[in-house]
Amino acid sequence: MTPSTDLMRGKFIHQVYFWLAQPESKQDRKELEEGLKKLTSIPAILYCHMGVPAETRREVIDSSFSISWLVIFSTAQDQDIYQEHPIHLDFVTHCSHLWKKVLVFDSTDAAEFQSK
Repeated sequence: MTPSTDLMRGKFIHQVYFWLAQPESKQDRKELEEGLKKLTSIPAILYCHMGVPAETRREVIDSSFSISWLVIFSTAQDQDIYQEHPIHLDFVTHCSHLWKKVLVFDSTDAAEFQSK
């Protein structure tokens, strides 16, 4: 097992992919990015990363999204706290008009990782 795997063991991973309603709008992108940056002040977050599609091109890669948001929590309960935090609720209220589609993927350790 690698050190990075040990660091991630038991964590709750929250991945969000946003498709902007107006992908050509620099203002909308900036507004969404600023909204996501505000989320970083929520204490329940262990680590977060905002990204854009990489320049990789393979058949299995979907790079159609506008912005990705990866958040790592120590526990599922911390993710629950994040979801109900006033800053997150404000983000949804004030930024949801910016996206036409959002997909969320939450994950925890696979069984074989939990037992090692």
